[in-house]
Amino acid sequence: NYRSTKAIVSKAKDLIHQSYLEPARAEFEKDLRPRPDAVDGVPIELVVNEDGQGEAHWVLRRVQEHLANGAGPQDIYVISRIRAGLAWPERVLSQAGIPNISTGGSYWSNQRVKEVLAYVALSHDNTDNDAFSLVYDIPSPRWELTTRRLGRAFLTEVEQGQGQALWEKMLSIQAYQRPFRARAINDFVDYIEHLQIISERSELGELVGTVCRDYIAYWARREGDDSAEDLEVLDPLPDIAADMGDWDTLKRAITMAELSNKDTSKSVVLSTIHGVKGLERKVVIGVGISEGLLPHWLSSDEVAVSTDKGNTLNRMAMPPSPYDGTVEDERCAAYVLVTRARERLHLSTVKALGSKVAMEPSRFIEEMGLS
Repeated sequence: NYRSTKAIVSKAKDLIHQSYLEPARAEFEKDLRPRPDAVDGVPIELVVNEDGQGEAHWVLRRVQEHLANGAGPQDIYVISRIRAGLAWPERVLSQAGIPNISTGGSYWSNQRVKEVLAYVALSHDNTDNDAFSLVYDIPSPRWELTTRRLGRAFLTEVEQGQGQALWEKMLSIQAYQRPFRARAINDFVDYIEHLQIISERSELGELVGTVCRDYIAYWARREGDDSAEDLEVLDPLPDIAADMGDWDTLKRAITMAELSNKDTSKSVVLSTIHGVKGLERKVVIGVGISEGLLPHWLSSDEVAVSTDKGNTLNRMAMPPSPYDGTVEDERCAAYVLVTRARERLHLSTVKALGSKVAMEPSRFIEEMGLS
């Protein structure tokens, strides 16, 4: 009683077959069969897109085609191995007015994304109290790792200062602070003023890129092993900001995402693979089927990703990671993605995503006989 067409089951079997070695294959490998009344179905579509933005517009075209042919938004999944892979599709689908929802929340609700954009918001408007509250206690990227955080008690003290906005109130009490707090305030102010100078001379994408680089560098130093996969969500943010053009447009997009329809029964669902285990829809659009994304670059010493600086990232070149998954685990994830589709499966491999360039199609594509 398998859910998918014969075409999809066949490719899923070819894929997972690679995880079993002789002689154990005969004993442990599942004999995957489509249900007796399953239709042959259409072949899986594979396309190569230049980058995340191009991929998102391809996703939009596929969604629109299915909607025009009688499917509803509730019939479609867009699935990625990593959260960052859903940022561009969310942007493009929302811009086109197609109801969509991201499992785990909108890209814009991610805490890392919110904190980076709070720095940007303060550089545009020092009176933004929400932005101030998000980042006042995050050590400035220029602080040393030994710098103590200011703490909740400091915010209470700030609220008692002179002025309308928290920024003004902070400056009004700066002269009365102990030395470490006074230095921390100075660093915070200097960094926001540094960003203001950049914003006057540069486009929004460059400003957001600067904050992302500083933010990633600081947290990579502070958290080491634990930060790599968590910070990956910031990869597409500078390019998305550049596409939006200005801060007001970006703010409106964030507001729209917060107010968007939250009913999965009426929406295209954007999800990581882990968010759709056990679920199914008529149409699945898989994005980012590239080496370094699926399989993820942390899964193996063999997975290498060239960067825009000309060097290569791989597990041997990075600090030890708490992620102890293997390529076999990643293949199981790819198998989950493929087998969520009942009728149609579209897959996209990208040549670049965010800061990663020169990416190659995933080995799983060849294992399924799609290359």
